[in-house]
Amino acid sequence: MNKKLTKLLSLAMALGLTLSATACGGGGTSSTTGGGTTSGGGTSSGNQGYTDVPMGGNPDAADTLDIYLLVHGYGQEWMKSAINKFATQTWVREKYPNFSVNYDFDSIDATASQKLSAGASINKYDVIFGVNLQAYETKGMIADLTDSVFLSDVPGEEGTKVIDKVPQRFLERIKNASADPRIDGNDSYFVVPYVNGFWSMLYNATILEQLQLEVPLTTDQFLETAAQIKTKTYAWAGGAGNTNVINNCASDNYWRGSYDFWWSQYEGVEGVANFYEGYDPLEDMYESSAVLNQAGRLKALEVVEDILSNYSHKDSQSGNYKEHQTAFLMGDGIFHYNGDYFASEMLTEINTLKQQNIQYDIKYMKMPVISAIREKTPSIADDAELRAVIKEIDADKTWAESSVKDSVTEADFKVIAAARCLSGWSAPGSHVAVVPSYAAGKGVAADFLRYLYTDEAIKDFTISSGGILFPSTYDIANDAEVMQSVQAIHKSKMELLKGTAKYPFTYSIAAAATTLGRAGLESLYYAGKFEVNFVQTGTNKQSAAEILQSEKNHWNKNTWDQMVAASQQ
Repeated sequence: MNKKLTKLLSLAMALGLTLSATACGGGGTSSTTGGGTTSGGGTSSGNQGYTDVPMGGNPDAADTLDIYLLVHGYGQEWMKSAINKFATQTWVREKYPNFSVNYDFDSIDATASQKLSAGASINKYDVIFGVNLQAYETKGMIADLTDSVFLSDVPGEEGTKVIDKVPQRFLERIKNASADPRIDGNDSYFVVPYVNGFWSMLYNATILEQLQLEVPLTTDQFLETAAQIKTKTYAWAGGAGNTNVINNCASDNYWRGSYDFWWSQYEGVEGVANFYEGYDPLEDMYESSAVLNQAGRLKALEVVEDILSNYSHKDSQSGNYKEHQTAFLMGDGIFHYNGDYFASEMLTEINTLKQQNIQYDIKYMKMPVISAIREKTPSIADDAELRAVIKEIDADKTWAESSVKDSVTEADFKVIAAARCLSGWSAPGSHVAVVPSYAAGKGVAADFLRYLYTDEAIKDFTISSGGILFPSTYDIANDAEVMQSVQAIHKSKMELLKGTAKYPFTYSIAAAATTLGRAGLESLYYAGKFEVNFVQTGTNKQSAAEILQSEKNHWNKNTWDQMVAASQQ
């Protein structure tokens, strides 16, 4: 291990911090309750920390709820709370007189898939919370939840169906894989989303202000700011003279999401939708491989290349995610790209550092607008004028109200406004719950999923997780009771999500909500971790242009035609 990380570890250990060597929450023990052996987690069959919840019932009984949860960075406190409150509902006790719960968890992505694939003879779970489980619909291994969950009333909220409280972008993402997203019809739903994830750039507002630098509004300004940081130097908890700009563990490849973000800004939401449909507007043709030539793909990847190649932490290829995230909290690095589970999985470190009076103002920022967008807005003369436009948009001004209306056309102003509204990244529907088609407790599992969509459970999810959002239409940001329990980092996220009256937060298109996206078309197929690629200095390093050329090589006529054929099945 290099000297810098050794120093960090020594300092962290002196502060009482334990740095895990596993990514996003792995490690642990094994359990055998309710569904076979699971490694890297635990079991809650012994009524530990639960109030009046019968635990350890017969997993084959219809009134025993057997739950498995993939923990990851979002933790499990919300699940414990949900089990507690669901078990004490009068209607639950009346409907299931012999109600009991078996609950297992771990941090291993593959567990959910392994249990589903094992079948009824091995898997006893009635409801499984994991990631990307939609494919099991076509294998006949998960139950259709359209009637039992989505079209059923939310408990205690008569007249309101679960589907009414699921945001539309999630419904588009999770509807049955066999449905053609271009055709409106009677869609069915086999998975239930349970996390409204968010990704954007975190920054150390304390140090940025000390350096008298502004929060970057454009990617060119970000690069200018990064160059200034390298020359100014700053002090952190580990000493003086720091020049690190970005602090991410390269092997985690978190910056992969920034590519999608800047690509969406450049091409617009419509352009992203065209990509995933293979729609070429020049030829008015669907399922065309010409979409691989979208200019925004190269422009976005070049930005990521420039940032990571020149301003990554000098130790980014060493250590693990926890070490780098702890260092960032200690003031080592000013920018960090991550999901909103960052604050939850780092809560112990945040609180321990706070006790040691090491506390920086860490916030989510609006992602800078890609400067190359000026190629699509000819009336905007340069990056300085682009920044001026963005400032007017951030001040919630329309084109007619702005100070730039005499030099910038209304059409160009609207293009930038649309890009600015994409101020963070969300991947709807990746974290989902499913009910195995062979489960003994399908009824109680469906009722538990319906309960999660009550206002009570939605609020409790955010409170018990410290600020993670549940995928619902409930307005958490304006609930004063909930906001009192939300961590500062999450509050900055919610400010972005609220947007402004004239410029609300908007989302890009999810690949799985499109025809070709469901068949395997990805925004970037490149299999390697390009963050590792860009931070290295060896001869194997590929440029942004070379990576995209490898994309085109992959999608030759045969592979493209196969993918299109698969989308039509």
